[in-house]
Amino acid sequence: MASVLGLMLRKQYPKLYVLGFSPPGCVFSERMAEESKEFVCSYVLHNDIVPRLSYHSLVNLRNDLVEIIARIKVPKHKVFDSNYKHSNESTLAELPDKLLHGREEIPASDFLSNFEEFKQRQIERQQERDRQNINMTLPGELFDCILFISWSLLGAISPIFLTLLLFK
Repeated sequence: MASVLGLMLRKQYPKLYVLGFSPPGCVFSERMAEESKEFVCSYVLHNDIVPRLSYHSLVNLRNDLVEIIARIKVPKHKVFDSNYKHSNESTLAELPDKLLHGREEIPASDFLSNFEEFKQRQIERQQERDRQNINMTLPGELFDCILFISWSLLGAISPIFLTLLLFK
């Protein structure tokens, strides 16, 4: 939230410069993010989830999870009760075919029809509120940080090298 505070204090402190480390990606509109480039620098660790959070990414996650539940072939408790710790890579690769219906083969059910109705209602509400096309993004100039770790002969982590690449 340092970027929002920086935006608020910018008029009072014109030389203010904000360094954000993994700021949430759902705070600034694209226009505000572009305007903040002169006083905000955001550093993002390569695979960090927080900077990639947005309304759309959370909606997609919710829809994907509910779809996976609808695709399960076996009773749900069997999926969660199963012990896959001792599985090898090839048996783990076979699990989706054993446990899930294909995306185009989901059997009709009350659960699935209720979910489809829910998704349609959400789309209609988005259109009514005219929020469908609001894209939120990271503030300021973006740098993607990639962490390189080298292992010593003893198996311990030796010095960590951090390389900054401009993320465009």
